[in-house]
Amino acid sequence: QINVIATDPRGLNSTSTITVSVIQSNDAPIIQSRELRIDENSKGVRIEGDVTCTDKSGSSPLYGCVGSESDFNKNQKLSYAITGGNTFDSFDILSQSGILLVKPTARLDFESLSIYRLSITVTDDGAGPLQDTNIITIQLNDVNEPPWLVESQRSIKENSPVGSPVNEGAILGKDADAGDVLEYNILSGHDSHFFIGKKTGILTSAISTLNYESKPVYKIVVEVKDKLGSTGSAVVTVQLMDQNDAPVIVRMTDSVSKHLQSKIIPEDAILGAPVGSVVFVHDEDTKPSWNKLKYTLLGGATPLCSSGVDSHGHVSVWLILGTKNEG
Repeated sequence: QINVIATDPRGLNSTSTITVSVIQSNDAPIIQSRELRIDENSKGVRIEGDVTCTDKSGSSPLYGCVGSESDFNKNQKLSYAITGGNTFDSFDILSQSGILLVKPTARLDFESLSIYRLSITVTDDGAGPLQDTNIITIQLNDVNEPPWLVESQRSIKENSPVGSPVNEGAILGKDADAGDVLEYNILSGHDSHFFIGKKTGILTSAISTLNYESKPVYKIVVEVKDKLGSTGSAVVTVQLMDQNDAPVIVRMTDSVSKHLQSKIIPEDAILGAPVGSVVFVHDEDTKPSWNKLKYTLLGGATPLCSSGVDSHGHVSVWLILGTKNEG
């Protein structure tokens, strides 16, 4: 309190007591702009190099960030908030410390969006209160991402020549990394019946005897690899397309005989009598329209007078059977 006397020129005066109250001042905090970095695909982690600011007066300690040395000495507290630029709601900030976090639900993809510019506002708890806002730039680091394949189906005709490509085109992998070079390899399921082009992804037949009746479907596991060695795989289902197979006359004799089957008929057989048993034929086709067989004599139907028996006792030509008197 201060006692004050006021006196005029004739000596008259008045006395009074004045009370002076000291009001605490408040200076606005100042937040710095800066750039931070984080790997793409990060989730639920802290971003190193948090939000910082400086005292307006430049006095130590700078982390006080409360606007002035006096504000710091008054133990002012700051709070932080993201007030703009938080695309896809990918980031969070701890209000008391200014620590920036990547949300667990974030989808940080360098190829889609590589830079985020967050507006960060810092507010003090002094008279006002006072605040400041600046841009914190977050730059994503591009990391190698593994390639992948989508399960797919292909087809090819049975009995296709070696090197025939499957229908529906090449097996094509995908990679989020721009400009990555992919290679292809078969891991399993092909029974060594298929090749794949290392650079092209084209699947081709490795044998000429692909057989629908024996194995109509192949479940081939194909691997795709990028230039840094990251891999992915998927099943490619190859369906053989059934074709009409030629019938085959079955060998009923041993392997040294030049004839597949031997038939014997008596010399006095009547017209239309069967010559031994039927001709045994095998046809793989399961479609009824493809295995209705017809038989035709192409040659050799004229009888030959000969012993007709080879060194193994097999009938080798037409054998005319007769009596002892007939020779």
